[in-house]
Amino acid sequence: MMFDYAFNPNLNKNPDWSEFEFLNNSDMLEFHKSLAGYKPTPLKSLPKLAAKLGLKEILVKDESERFGIKAFKALGASYAIYRYLKGVYEAKFDNEFTPASFKDKQALAKLGAITFTAAT
Repeated sequence: MMFDYAFNPNLNKNPDWSEFEFLNNSDMLEFHKSLAGYKPTPLKSLPKLAAKLGLKEILVKDESERFGIKAFKALGASYAIYRYLKGVYEAKFDNEFTPASFKDKQALAKLGAITFTAAT
């Protein structure tokens, strides 16, 4: 089997990532671990496909059991809600909002009623 590769001639091997500091999600894993039913996503080996493609190994993330909903999207939605609440809470109360705060009824009550809607 023959493969063709195209390399980007404009590749910058030392990019300046400073413009993307706002994407720093250092608390993401801590948040997800705080959710009931969290467990790391298993990797499944595909040895027949790897052999067919002449590769040593192919591993894929198996999201079929993620929180019993067979999808990974809930992780993004719940984290986005957490980050929104964190921003509002910390701006209003000048106090830290942590993953534990996400399940703290008193902390959430301080924010008042907020409705979230998701569409996919």
